[in-house]
Amino acid sequence: MLNATSVLCRSGQRRTFSTLLAALLLAGTPPLLSAAGAHESARPQTYTVEMIDPPPYFRPSELNIRVGDTVKWHNAGPEGIHIVSETGQSIFSGDVSIGTEWRHTFTRAGEYEIICGRHFFMRSRLTVRNADGSIKPRYEFPYQSAFREFAVPTRDGLPRMIINNRIGDTMWFTIGGGDFYGFEGIPPQNKLAEVDRNGVFVEFATPTPSGDGSSVGVDSLVMDKFGNVWFTERIANQIGKLTPDGEMTEYPLATEGGYALGVDIDRNGNVWFAERYGNRIGWITPNGEITEVEMPEPDSEPRTVFVASTGLVWYTARAANEIGYYDPKAQTFHRIKIPTQIARPAGIAETSDGTIYFVEMVGNKIGKVVGGRVVEFALPTPFAAPFKIVADADDKLWFTEVFGNAIGHFDPETGKIREFKIPTEDSRPGGIALDDDGNVWFTEQKGNKVAYIDLPELERITGERLVASVHRRDEAAPAAAARPKQTIQAHQTHAYDSVDVSAGGRKAPAAAPAPQVVAPLSTQSGAVSGSIGCCESTEQADSDPPWRLTAIEFSVPTPGGFPGNALAEDERGRIWFPEMFGNKIGVLDSKTGIVEEIALPEPVSMPTSVALDGEGNLWIAEFRGNRLARLNTRSLALKEFDLPREAALPSSVIVDEGGTVWLTELGANRIAAFDPKTETFAEYALPRPESSPLGIASDGDGKLWVSLTNEEYGQVARFDTRTKKFVLFDLPQGADSASGILVDGSKVWLALGGSGEVAAYDTETGGWRRYALPGEGAAPFQIALDRNGLIWITDGGGFGTDGANQIVALDPVTGRSRKLAIPQPRSKPSGILIGSDGAIWFTKKGTNTLARVVLTTTQ
Repeated sequence: MLNATSVLCRSGQRRTFSTLLAALLLAGTPPLLSAAGAHESARPQTYTVEMIDPPPYFRPSELNIRVGDTVKWHNAGPEGIHIVSETGQSIFSGDVSIGTEWRHTFTRAGEYEIICGRHFFMRSRLTVRNADGSIKPRYEFPYQSAFREFAVPTRDGLPRMIINNRIGDTMWFTIGGGDFYGFEGIPPQNKLAEVDRNGVFVEFATPTPSGDGSSVGVDSLVMDKFGNVWFTERIANQIGKLTPDGEMTEYPLATEGGYALGVDIDRNGNVWFAERYGNRIGWITPNGEITEVEMPEPDSEPRTVFVASTGLVWYTARAANEIGYYDPKAQTFHRIKIPTQIARPAGIAETSDGTIYFVEMVGNKIGKVVGGRVVEFALPTPFAAPFKIVADADDKLWFTEVFGNAIGHFDPETGKIREFKIPTEDSRPGGIALDDDGNVWFTEQKGNKVAYIDLPELERITGERLVASVHRRDEAAPAAAARPKQTIQAHQTHAYDSVDVSAGGRKAPAAAPAPQVVAPLSTQSGAVSGSIGCCESTEQADSDPPWRLTAIEFSVPTPGGFPGNALAEDERGRIWFPEMFGNKIGVLDSKTGIVEEIALPEPVSMPTSVALDGEGNLWIAEFRGNRLARLNTRSLALKEFDLPREAALPSSVIVDEGGTVWLTELGANRIAAFDPKTETFAEYALPRPESSPLGIASDGDGKLWVSLTNEEYGQVARFDTRTKKFVLFDLPQGADSASGILVDGSKVWLALGGSGEVAAYDTETGGWRRYALPGEGAAPFQIALDRNGLIWITDGGGFGTDGANQIVALDPVTGRSRKLAIPQPRSKPSGILIGSDGAIWFTKKGTNTLARVVLTTTQ
């Protein structure tokens, strides 16, 4: 998209820079202008409310607005810092300092009581009306009116797992907080809580010093027949017990850093637990005696335990990609491999006939264990990320979809799957349980709510029979029979939009497909492969290196996001990328295939390039926004910096060895240096007008190399950061345009879109070596160097061409290459990155995907 290289048009004509620039801007305009036009036609309004220290505190104190309008709260002081919130905690500004403001756009009608989160006596009323003047909330789906949601009193509590109260009419849940993947910006918590059907909460904190949950992280819980609540502390690696009288006891586990997660209870009152990083399961007796059992495979990451009616203790192992059980009598494990690769199994449930079901978070499926084998059922919504599952008294299964933002319902007899979307956007439901009337309760981790579905109401709206009660409490019954049939929840390292690698990102059919069966692990050799590649390397008669290429795809969640021209990898192996038309920054967990998106605050920013510094900051070039942005990858705090010159069109960004951030300014014919300490810019003009700088790379020794896209000049520039001077070098065949650029020691590599070549300039000899790319219409765009010395090239062309629609791996020593042909037309492979583990990642703008190349030797 952003290669304003004015590659030679196939008719032999050249585009001038001004023509290219206009075309480039127009190329990004249609989807963005259409959205702006729709917004204008709706005529949303912005209202200002002054927050002041003396009464009436909010001015005006009452306000009537419409759905889609924005309210801007300005702190006029003169002395107090205020927080904009409301009694239902649907909005929360954080601290608003004197002289600053915070704004919120209201998307749902209703009456809101606005309060100051620091001074509860400061109150005002806000009425949000629909277009027809009504104030009743409008739901996306009619059945959402059957949901009952209650905000958790602890701010950012991140409620995790939930169970039915066996001796009362309430539900119990954990308030565990964050500090795990996907919730890094939220601190851990150390609380348990009880809630009734009216949304009345009672909270209990663990006896942590200073009441601080940073060393605790309460996760999963179970109740014994006496009403004692047993729970896990993942960070402290302890088992806790809360009695009905409010007394709390903690039992440290032996394995340091074991990360205790899921729990369940057997008929003898023994509480079973899973230690994810301790690689163990174990049990604690009612008297506090602890026994641990090592898992059969190292680093298998057990996360959920479930005591079946047979007394067998089932578990799911995240890294081992298996479900299995431990027989306490025989003291043996039985392991069953899951057919879907990287399934990330999580919750477990059992129906009345003893059948075990479980969910695959990344596999995006429900699994059923049949005779030591696994049968799988794909979910209708791709990347829904099912997390926890529970069976009702009619043997129907209910489950949470973390990224589908829904509660699912599965009928094992018919194979039919229904999904009920949660009213709160991106609530990330976690634990799930049934109360004594069969209502489905669940936690909303990001929504910071506990909710239930009023099943009689849901049945009335949908016209389907869905109501079923769990086991009624029977004090005379043994503990095993009294236990509500539910999954005892476990920890999942979340992120934001899961990708089904085995399905190549394609949507699964609504009906359950033909089941897929796999034999137990003990009868297999090696791992089960379930990945479907997007493309495969093409044999070439003139070059036949001893390896072949395939690729696996990961969909970008936002339709038309258009992943941009650069990728960056952080210290945790996450892959960051810009979404040019999505106006977002995406991040992919390379281990789970799960994608998170962070929206940029200003519309039409059009991020094109990203780079990471040594402090965990992601730097973003906002092409249309004419800004440089800094995103902290841990806290997700974002700050933007306007460029000194209008219409500079920042295109590429890097961070040099000294921590200075450098940008190319395509429209201003300059490069810019940004000092993160002083937050100031310095600009340096190219020696020739309209050079159109695009790519930039550092040699690590004070010199920058800049690719120039004006093919009439046919040059590349070197900039000395000490002398602040440019030197220009002619390209090997003169009239050509350079886009991607790479420095490898004394070699400077360039992607030459006009000639369909890559070329290497030797700074020691002053000579060039050229390599023609295979394929008709080749127009290389970006390049990267792997640990084996291979040069990797994306060939999706720049503006006005799709190139040869391929990835090429070039051996610069032999000159031999292998291409990865992409079957989808106009895929526009663009940005490319070599990961720290050697994996090759690239973006495909045209198909809105990221892809990972898999290289295998053929000798």
